[in-house]
Amino acid sequence: MCAKRKTNQPAMTLDFVTSVLGVPVISANTTKKRDHIFSSVITDSREVSKHKGCLFLALKGEKFDGHDFIEAAIKSGATGIIYSSEKLLPEKLSKLSSVFFFTVRDTLEAYRSLAMAWRRQFKIPIVAIAGSVGKTTTKEILAAVLSSKWTRILKTKGSRNGFVGIPMTLLELSADHEAAVIEIGIDEPGAMEKHLELVAPTMSLVTTVAPEHLEKLGSIENVAKEEALALSYTANSNGVAVINLNDEWLSPYFSSIDVDRIGFSLADVTSAVHSSDDILVGTLQKSRKPELRCQGLGLTDFTVPLPMSGAHNASNLLGALAAALKLSLTPKEIIRGLSSFVPPEGRSEIMHLPTGVTVICDYYNANPASVAAGLKLLDELAANNGDVLRWACLGDMLELGSDEEYFHRAIAKNINKSNIQNILLLGKRMRWLFDELSATPAGRQVFHFNSHADLSTYLLKYLKSNDCVLIKGSRGMKMEEVWKAVNTPT
Repeated sequence: MCAKRKTNQPAMTLDFVTSVLGVPVISANTTKKRDHIFSSVITDSREVSKHKGCLFLALKGEKFDGHDFIEAAIKSGATGIIYSSEKLLPEKLSKLSSVFFFTVRDTLEAYRSLAMAWRRQFKIPIVAIAGSVGKTTTKEILAAVLSSKWTRILKTKGSRNGFVGIPMTLLELSADHEAAVIEIGIDEPGAMEKHLELVAPTMSLVTTVAPEHLEKLGSIENVAKEEALALSYTANSNGVAVINLNDEWLSPYFSSIDVDRIGFSLADVTSAVHSSDDILVGTLQKSRKPELRCQGLGLTDFTVPLPMSGAHNASNLLGALAAALKLSLTPKEIIRGLSSFVPPEGRSEIMHLPTGVTVICDYYNANPASVAAGLKLLDELAANNGDVLRWACLGDMLELGSDEEYFHRAIAKNINKSNIQNILLLGKRMRWLFDELSATPAGRQVFHFNSHADLSTYLLKYLKSNDCVLIKGSRGMKMEEVWKAVNTPT
């Protein structure tokens, strides 16, 4: 049965799909209706039963091939199938009159083409969030803030910010959505431009530029060039560029973009030539409950609570506030929206154990900039808690290319500037940091471990009440295993 269609509501009709894909529909139904509506586009056959009448698109991944689940998708209620021309469709399936089939050269490209065409049917604010660090946190903050003004906000789930995740999010757009916040991640040259073509943002915000995915991107200069495309692309498309003036790679765009753009800056590093009508300046107010005092963009000063600790998160917050203000939210709406913000799991989460131990769960990912920020946050939290013992549990930083040894050894500079007494390291790359810290000052303990279990056992043996712990590492290092061990009641 076809889904009912409201007047003027975008719909995934048979005619729409055929037109976008540029291929004829294959069907045993001789009376097929061009206005037949698919309820949604699904790539996981296990989700089809929740979306009866959907269009199932068979993607080939590293560990699975959606083509193996076409029959299961049909049995679960899919009324349309998009599959690769390299695959042979079983004859018994092609004879089904209740199912429409589309054969394409590349199912991923078909997926992205559908997402691009679908997004173009919506005239709502769509904010792209890019950057080397802090994308997910900024996205979650902005979505929470916007929810105080608009009832339905579409946002990227988790970190689905790549070639599959972005179209997956865009295809969830419906007539009920009033705004969208889309996270964009890059790991190779050219990726940003391809993602922007799909998202077509009306506003773009780049959090910061730092070494990331250097195996393919090659250098920090290439990272900056790719990330900054989000600003120039959006500006050239009559959108708004939101520019971090504290970032040396991004701040020059404030002058070079001569169309609609705004800046945001922590503290007073902003040049005096910048007008307050163009910039939101934030000053950290350190107290028992840290706050961010904001001024600029033509507004009277207002203060908001800092939902996550650390100067890096204050910058993420400030960027989100600048975007929200440009979207005509009031300070009252911003503060109300912030109250609904929930920190993303594994990203600067501050957890408190019954023993009084404070744990910074920042294990979702890691690169040199985020590790430096994590170490600084550890130092600050420990100082605020009465200058207790600090523990840094660090796993390898991955995908840093030919300079990975340099970046791991360079962490020593941050540690040597800190008051961190205990450094527990995991992974073959962290041996470089272990070597760099071998001549460690008296009173500092540095150990390298070969497993999560060994590191956790040592930590639990010597951890004392009220100590502060940082758990940090790249996604592939699974440093959450350390948190699970620490958080397991004995």
